[in-house]
Order: sequence, then structure tokens, then C-alpha cells
Amino acid sequence: MASGFASVPPATKKSILVLYSERGDLPAIEAVEENMRQVFHASASPQIELFSEYLDFARFPAEQYERSLVRYLQERYTGRQIDLVIPVAGFSLEFALSHRELFPGAPLVFCAIDKRELEKVRLPADATGITAHFDIERTVKLILQLQPGVPEIVCVSGNSGFDQRWAEETRKIMERFRSRVRARWITDKSLAETIDEVSRVPRKSAVLFVSMLRDGAGQSTSSVDAVRDLARVSKAPVYGVSSQFLEAGVVGGAMFDFGLNGRRTAELALKTLRGQWIPYGAPETESQNLLLVNWQALKKAQLPESRVPADAEVRLRPPELWETHRTFILAVAGAIILQAVLIAGLMVERFWRRKAEASLRQSEERMSLAAEAANLGLWVLDVGRNEIWMTDKGRTLLGFTPDERVDYQALTERVHPEDRAARDIAIKGALETKGEYAVEYRVVLPDGGLRWIGARGHCMNDGDTKRTRLLGVSMDVTAQKLAQDALRESEARFSTLADIAPVMIWMSGTDKLCTYLNKGWLEFTGRSLERQLGNGWADGVHSEDLKSCLEVYLNSFDARNPFTMEYRLRRRDGEYRWVLDSGGPRFAPDGRFLGYIGSCIDITERKQAQDRFRLVVEDSPNGIVLVDAQSQIVLVNASIEKFFGYRREELVGQSIELLLPELFRSEDPAHPASFHATPAVLAIGAERELFVRRKDGIEFPIEIRLSHIQSQEGVLALTVIVDISARKKAEAEARQYREELTRLGRVEILGEMAASLAHELNQPLTSIMNNASAGRRFIAKGRATTVKIDGLLESVIADARRAGEIIRGIRSMVRKGEEARTFVNLNNIIAEVVLFVRSDAVERQCAIETDLDPKLPIIKANPVLLQQVLLNIIINAFDAMREISAPERRVIIRTECELSGSVRVSVRDFGTGLPLEDPERIFEYFFSTKRDGLGIGLAIVRSIIASHGGEVAAVNAEGRGACVYFSLPIRQEVAA
Repeated sequence: MASGFASVPPATKKSILVLYSERGDLPAIEAVEENMRQVFHASASPQIELFSEYLDFARFPAEQYERSLVRYLQERYTGRQIDLVIPVAGFSLEFALSHRELFPGAPLVFCAIDKRELEKVRLPADATGITAHFDIERTVKLILQLQPGVPEIVCVSGNSGFDQRWAEETRKIMERFRSRVRARWITDKSLAETIDEVSRVPRKSAVLFVSMLRDGAGQSTSSVDAVRDLARVSKAPVYGVSSQFLEAGVVGGAMFDFGLNGRRTAELALKTLRGQWIPYGAPETESQNLLLVNWQALKKAQLPESRVPADAEVRLRPPELWETHRTFILAVAGAIILQAVLIAGLMVERFWRRKAEASLRQSEERMSLAAEAANLGLWVLDVGRNEIWMTDKGRTLLGFTPDERVDYQALTERVHPEDRAARDIAIKGALETKGEYAVEYRVVLPDGGLRWIGARGHCMNDGDTKRTRLLGVSMDVTAQKLAQDALRESEARFSTLADIAPVMIWMSGTDKLCTYLNKGWLEFTGRSLERQLGNGWADGVHSEDLKSCLEVYLNSFDARNPFTMEYRLRRRDGEYRWVLDSGGPRFAPDGRFLGYIGSCIDITERKQAQDRFRLVVEDSPNGIVLVDAQSQIVLVNASIEKFFGYRREELVGQSIELLLPELFRSEDPAHPASFHATPAVLAIGAERELFVRRKDGIEFPIEIRLSHIQSQEGVLALTVIVDISARKKAEAEARQYREELTRLGRVEILGEMAASLAHELNQPLTSIMNNASAGRRFIAKGRATTVKIDGLLESVIADARRAGEIIRGIRSMVRKGEEARTFVNLNNIIAEVVLFVRSDAVERQCAIETDLDPKLPIIKANPVLLQQVLLNIIINAFDAMREISAPERRVIIRTECELSGSVRVSVRDFGTGLPLEDPERIFEYFFSTKRDGLGIGLAIVRSIIASHGGEVAAVNAEGRGACVYFSLPIRQEVAA
């Protein structure tokens, strides 16, 4: 689907410039020029005006004279339209490619360019030509066949750039034959010195002449002249690789024919100008090297002709006697033959007739044998006699028995009715034109089966119309026909599938031009198939995308690599739509490259969604980071730059660890090792504080939400970062307020219990005072004994301890401080609270009953806060029973272990109960059922229980009263 050479119809007259790399008097250049001139002179459409320039790079290297040469060509051809340029051999192609500005728009058709040089350059789409190749390897094999056991091959080459390149190639090839023959080189000597050294080469050795446009002393020469001098003085046979060397005295070689290469290049140039483009790499562009042997040089070297390979062509053989005295011999032979005819007469005629018949039978038998071996049936149709002779194989193919008589009518009846007319027309045409006959038809076999027959033949006429015969062969082509039908069916299936596919499908050939577009493409673009084949599809590509689109395609095509690219393509309504084009190379089962195939899908909506996504990401108040599978940052938004103090370019491509402080790198769930380990969406930081570090080293708290998204680059981790510094500050202030409120709640409870606490504290103090007074009286009356005094002191100590415990309880309830949790048993805490409220219960005439589970597991909690919870609930229970008669005032406290892994505490009273419409409101702040209540006690209860991971609830009990209960989780390390 890339731009190739844009063919144009030939004009009546065209101008061609030939750039010869060397001077014009070299035999190879002369051969190329002469053959080109002949071809161009014979062309009538278009007529050719031929220009020639001889660059002579061997004597004037391009690196020294290139500027002068360019200036010369500019001045000479300014104002003249050059329609085609032909670089010939050597560096001419490299020069032409480097200076295309000299002849803009002119395609290149090169001649005799070494394949290795073509591998070093990148040919443009409008360049083609005929390659040159010196077949060194076949020439060395010829030497080894003609001279088995040859001890040494002396390789001779010059010092020009052309000479050195082929000398280097020859060295590589000679290395392969190192185990069979020794190689010696003569490259750095003058021509005279080279001739002298070659003259001393032993007869048993061989000399391989490669090329010499400049000898080792820097003197320009001709390869043909040089090899002629060497062949003249050498005792050893001399071999070469160019057909021009044959008449100079070399024995032979796999020879490149410069003249033939020039002729084929001229023919290719004419096809190009006529719009028949043949790309480089096609079979027509390959060079052909014939294996040639010089008969005269072979005899001079005393080499037996029997060693000449069968595929070699022997030339320069001297004419035989027949060729030099043909007229005389013919005259004598004519007289002798005439006499023999007159003398022998009728006697000889019969003899030759019988001999001819026998020879004909032998020939027919040999032909039948060959036809049988090739699975062919031979036949001869004698038109005058209406007889058909046919081999046994032919009869088998057509379903005739060996003894069955076959004539034209019998054969016609065997042909399928639908194919008879076409067969009769083909036979009639051959008879009328005395020409060729070729047709394929079906025959109906005796068993009803069908067989495809391919028949070819030609008409023979002995001069007598009654002896007109049609000779030919028949073969079974059923398998080929079935294969062709299967191929057509396969192509039809592909076309149907391609047309119903929800994508646009295209195909291109080896010339990079589009050869197929499916229905989806045509409907999308709204243009006909003819307008879009070749390069026409590119007319719909947006001008801003065309250059990059073609560049991706051409680079991938040349490398035979798959590609994916995005560009805008014009839809039938004129709107340009973004498409994703994916293509890959096609290969035949034998590995032969066939071209490319690809598909396009409309991704406009996806591109728009991506643009909207970028807008949303960029404008988000939260920080957004996109991390790839290697934990590298691929995208950040403006909020990330604001949060962390980094510029965007400093983060993209860096590891995500850059944003994590050292403290959290081993435990943070957002650590790179875990970014792609969890497929589900994660909420990180909800129950723990995570910290990240700014560029200036300051850490701040964040909340991270991580999710995985699938993209063309693989799985990416989308991380949303929320700066929770302000929220954490607000939470800390709220926590401080709650703690103060909780402490105030405890103070309120103590205020409500002040009288009871005073009474409770008064009892041990009164007892202490009474015991102390009793001791003084015993002492005053002289009745104080050690036992009595010790008993009184023990009572004083016990009462003092009792008073101390009451005071410590009050202090712990009202003091400020950090929350401390320890392992506690709820039964013990309940016992302490019951003892604490005992006086209040007595004063309120309330009975307290406990039903405590002796196997209750211990939990980890703050005992002071749990005491506050129980005090709030119990005091509220006392208050709920104010209006109830004294005998019915009871509070039941129960503990039990739940199956869910929690311990449950319930406090049941027999008071007025809870509001029926919404009993859970009692846990709300500032809601109270008491006239003088603040409405914070039970709200604090819920807050404390929630902070311990538990739950609290209240329900109306059966009969009367309410039940408030809470549950707390058992710590796993304790349960274990």
C-alpha cells in the first residue's frame, strides 16, 4: 500500500541519459553501448534521443572530482528534460542516487551493477535494473574439473575500486576451496611486472584473471588488453569471468556478458517508459552467466575436451572441411547422388521404404515409452481417413479398451456434452491455420465418472490435403482442476468473510501497491475499488498523517516486519476519522514472500474518550499516577506535581518507589511488588495511615485507591492519591473533643452519684473513727490488750483501703490521659462497677442481680472506658425505674460468649421502657428521655464501644422495661 513508480503513458519522444562509470574505449563499455544503441534505435514508440556521459571513475575518483562533475552536468543539461537515467557499472548508481536533483522525476534503470553494491544502498521506489555478477565459484569449479589436481591458482587483479571489490569477493570464494587448491595473489604490481611474473607460473598451475582497470602502479588499462597479454605469455591456462575475455585467449569460465546485460537493460528501460514497471528483484532483473570454453585455448593448454562440463558451451572451434568447401562438396555429392539414383532406381526405393517404416515403428515405440514414463497419452488424427491412432495410455485416459476402434465420432461422444463445442472449435482452428491446438475438456468414462483431459497438438501436412494429420498428447489434469476449483472456492470464501467482517481489510503485492480492498473499506470511504487500488487509497489519508503513514509502511515492508499505526482517513461524508491500521507480511507455503495484508478499525470514539480521560485526569483535585508492569511511572497529573513538588518530566519513567518513604517500603500495600499482584480494586489507607514524601523530604498522610486497567501496553495500575492532611488534622481535633466530652460524661455521672459516693465514703471513715475512739477508751480504762488493739488496727486498715479504692475510682473516672488498653475480664469490671454503685442502688431501692459466665474469655480494652459504659447504662436503668414501686426495681446484668467470636454484656431493667417509634435514638447526641438529662451519656457509650470494634443496641424487654446490650470482639492472639 505504498507509493511505487507512477507509470505514465509513453510520449512520442523521450530523452535517456546513460552514465557510464568508466571511459568509453573499454571493451565492456563498448559492448554495453553498442547493444543499447541497437535496441533504442529500433524503438518507434517512443522514439529515443540518447545522451551518454563517461564518468571515468577509475582514473578520476568521485571523491576528488564529484563537485566538478555535478557542476558540469548541471550546466550541460539545464533546460533539457531527461525522462530516464541509466547508470552503467561501478560507482555510477551511487553517484546518480546522491544527485537526483540533477534530473528530477526521472526514474533510474541501472545496468551491470554488482548485487553487493545494491545491498549497501536503499533503492527508491522508482529505481530498477539488471544486476551484474561475476560467478567466481563456478569458474573455480571449471578449473578444478579441467585440471584435476591443480596445485595452485594464481589470482590476478588490479587496484581500482571496482578491481578491489571483486578481488575481495574472489578471496572469500577461494577460501572455500582452501582444502583442495592453494591460492596466490598478484595485485600490487604494474602490468609489465604482472606479465613477467605470470610468464613464470608453472604449466600445471592455473591463472584466474579477475579484473584490471588500473594496475598496481596506478596506470589505467583495459581488462581485455591485460588478459590478452597474460594469455599470450602464460604457460599455465588462463581463466576469466567476462565474455569479452574469451577471444583474448582465456580457456573459459562462468562469464558475464556485458553486451547482453546492456541489451536487457535497454529493453527494461523501454518498458518503463511505456508504463510497464518491473520492480527490482523480479526474475527479469537477474543477470545470466553462461559457462563458456575457448576451444583454441583448450587445445593450446593441452587439456582434453572430454573434461569439459556438459552444460558448458564450446566456442571458437575452427571451421571443419564442410564449412570451408561447402560448395565444392555439394557439387560432387550431387553428382554422385544423381548417379546413384539413376543406377539404383527402383531397387533402392523399396529398401529405403521398408527401412523408413521400421525406423518409424522404432520411433513410435520410443515415443510411446517416453509418453508412458511421463504419464502422457500420444495420439494422431488422420483427417482424410478419419482414423485415430492412440497409445495404450491415451486409450486408458479416455476410457477406450486396447482393441476398441477409435474415430473422431467415437472420441466426440466420449467428451462431456458441455465441452464438445469448445473442443471442436479448437480442432477446427488448428486445421484451418495449420497451427497449434490446445484445449481442456471433460470426458465421461464408461463407469459414469468424469475426468479432466488437457490436450495439446499441432497440425502436419505433407502437401496432400488428404494426408493432413493432427499430432498431440493428452494428460490427466483432474487433480490440477480440482486444486484450481478449491483455490477459487477458498478465494471466494475469503472474499465473503472479508466483506462481512466488521473491519476494513486490505492487501498489497510484492511491489508495495494495493491489490485488494474489502467491502467494508469501500463503504467507509465511499469510493470505487478502481480508484483506490495501487496508490489511490492514499488520497483519503489526511495530509498531516500521510508522510508518517507511508514511512511506517515502507520501513516495515522492507524489513518484512508487522506494523501498527494510527492515521486519519476520510469517510464517505467527508469527515476524517481516526483508524488503527495493523498489517503483516504474507508468505506462500514454500516461504515465498507474497506481500502484505492488514485491517483497519475506526478508533475515533476511543481517541475522543482518551482525550476526555486526559482532561478528567488533569483537572482532578486528587493526584493520579499510572504505573506499568515494571513499576515505572507512565503518567501523572497536575495534582501530583502540586502534592509532591516534582515536575512531571522528573517522575515519568521513574520507579513508584520514588514517592514512598523508606519507612513504608517494606510494609506498604502500595509497594511496587504489590501493584500488579491483586486483580481487584483495593482501598488502601482506610484503616491505617500511609505517608509519602515530597521532593523536599517532608512527609504527609495520604489515602490511596488502586485499580488495575487493561491497555495495549498491558496491565497498568491506576493509583488515585488523596492528600488527607486537612482531614487528619480535623480528625485529631474531633478525637480531642470526643475525649473531653467523654471525660465530662464521667464527671456528670460522678455528679449524679455524689450523694451516694459521699455516703459510701462516709462508711469507712465513720468506721475508722469509731475503731480509733474504741481504742482510746480501751487504753483510758486500762483494758487495752495487744489482741484488741491489733484487731482495731486491722479494721482501721481495711476501712482505709476501702476509702482509698473509692477515691482512686473517682480519680480514674475524671482524669485526662491517653487511652491505654490491656487484657481484661469483663466479669471483673462488672463486679467493680456493681460495688461502685452499691450505695446508689441502696439509696434508690434498686436490686442488682448478676448472671456472669465463669468461662468468659478475656478481651483487650480500656477498663476505665468500659467502667464508664457500664456506669452510664446502669445509672440510666436506675433512672428508668423512678416511677416504679420499690419491690419491682431490679437490674439484671448478664455476660455470655457468642458463636461469632464476641463477648456480650446485657443490662436489663424493669422501668418504663424505650420510645416505641425509634428506640435507637437514645444513642444520638443530645437526645434524652429524662427531663434533666443532657443526652450525651449513651452517645458516648456508642462511641466507646465502636472504638473497641464492637456494637451496641437497645430493645424493649418482654413484659416491661428495656434491655441495653453490647458485644466486643475477642482478640485473636488471646483466643489462640
